[in-house]
Amino acid sequence: CALPIYTNDLVDHMINDIQSLIKRAGDDLANPRDYPAHYSAKDGEEFDFIVVGAGSAGSVVANRLTEVEGWKVLLVEAGGNPTKTSEVPGLFGALQNTGIDWQYRAGQEENLFHGYINNSSSWPRGKVLGGSSTINYMNYVRGNPRDYDSWAAAGNEGWSYENVLPYFRKSEDLRAQEVLATKDVGKYHGTGGLLQVESWADANNSLFGFMEGFKRAMEDMGHPFNPDCNGKSQSGFTKMQATLRDGKRCSTAKAFLSSVKDRNNLKVTKHSLVTKILIDKESSTAYGVEFINNEGEVIQVRAKKEVILSAGSINSPQLLMLSGVGPRQHLSDLGLPVIQDLPVGENLQDHPMLLGLVLTFNYSTSTFPKSPVVSMLDFLMNRSSNLAETGSIPYACFINTVKGVDYPDIEMYQIHIDKKDSQSLFSFLNTLNLKQSVVDEFVRINEEAYTVILLTTLLRPHSRGKISLVNSDPKHYPKLSSGYLSDR
Repeated sequence: CALPIYTNDLVDHMINDIQSLIKRAGDDLANPRDYPAHYSAKDGEEFDFIVVGAGSAGSVVANRLTEVEGWKVLLVEAGGNPTKTSEVPGLFGALQNTGIDWQYRAGQEENLFHGYINNSSSWPRGKVLGGSSTINYMNYVRGNPRDYDSWAAAGNEGWSYENVLPYFRKSEDLRAQEVLATKDVGKYHGTGGLLQVESWADANNSLFGFMEGFKRAMEDMGHPFNPDCNGKSQSGFTKMQATLRDGKRCSTAKAFLSSVKDRNNLKVTKHSLVTKILIDKESSTAYGVEFINNEGEVIQVRAKKEVILSAGSINSPQLLMLSGVGPRQHLSDLGLPVIQDLPVGENLQDHPMLLGLVLTFNYSTSTFPKSPVVSMLDFLMNRSSNLAETGSIPYACFINTVKGVDYPDIEMYQIHIDKKDSQSLFSFLNTLNLKQSVVDEFVRINEEAYTVILLTTLLRPHSRGKISLVNSDPKHYPKLSSGYLSDR
């Protein structure tokens, strides 16, 4: 017989309330209402400005331009809104090789990437509002001041560190207490801006002893602790801050688009692939763009003032070449018209990372890991659990290999994996496109002991790569040649 239903049971009411709380917390993650609505631009429609790409740069540009009420701005993005998973810091590894990642591959180069599937390395790039700021590790690290000064010295007026620092301060809303307590914090940081910068949570206290030991070791080697790698000096061992808001990811879409989503002069067309910049051949002036919208229609829109290309380091040169701006011979070989002969796609620079040194320790965390479901519940209700952090990744060391020079050329950081924690290990390794034989070796090591993987990145590589078109089809990915280690 059926069991009776006690509608007035206190526990039933409490469980219903808990379910309602969880639902509201879940609905609050990447709520579509937090972002600008999709706008279907009409063929031939005019705007004052057209911004191509709603990523780390385009979101900011669209926000600033629409401060002028009389300017009508169209922002064109190939992806859509951020996903719920992108909001959860601890799930950063689950974002690559998904629909919000372009899933580019570089490789098939001589003497490179032998440990990777098809000898190709993953080059993740965000295909979503916020671009790569929606799929990255969220660490907030500015360029070195000397990087900007070198740009200015090369003839790029207005790009010195002194010139760009006021804009870093303007955009930032610093909440990290350890940085706010440093001397001269107001010289390097701002509060009240749109991009919130917080301290990482320390849900996993088992890392504390390791990091204190690593900190002392770095100090013994001449790399003292630096509480703010975005301040007076970048050098030393540090715990980086993060682009977070209320314990969730604060992408540029959340920071700069959500805050202006109701501006009447901002229109955002999503899931729309720009295929060409429309350029007048006589004046060499861009006057609009062509794109394929979310319904597969080819649309041309016009700009009365400017077309601003902010599609990222891969898509921007690809789009320029498809539009007739690039190396003459390369474009001619593909049957593309040449409007301007320029070395577009050359001088590609990337930071090669060495996945090499593996350390093992006779150590295990003192607590049993929570199930993923319980961890998610803790995150939704309290912004706690391992899902509120990225573990050891924020701990890094900026190293000068040239003595007496405060200009780091190597960054070293680390991945900690508890013994037999294959789930966390796979979460990291699966983002790299490694061959199964390489993954199996890491798993074998981790089965035996607590594992620390030290990663080193070259910050100022001399080697240069290249981006080139494979054909004239805008839907076909370009060829990416990393050029790693080519300068010998």
